[in-house]
Amino acid sequence: LDALIAEGWAIVAPDYVGLGTAGGHPYLIGEAEGRSSLDALRAARQVPDIGLDARTVVWGHSQGGHAALWTGILAPRYAPDVVVS
Repeated sequence: LDALIAEGWAIVAPDYVGLGTAGGHPYLIGEAEGRSSLDALRAARQVPDIGLDARTVVWGHSQGGHAALWTGILAPRYAPDVVVS
């Protein structure tokens, strides 16, 4: 992450639905994970004085990889304002 930040990239990491709450965690529920990722990105773009680029790259490992896959699938329908590369 340090190398990406040094190159001027911003890291936006969602807190998936149900993470850290009582009860079962909805692990690998693609729709929820993709929406969480897109919502986090949209929220980050609303923070004053950050100036995020319009380009978006989605990457993840394990559950994050699953979330990245669903983010790309859902973006055109759920968040047409987000262009996923």
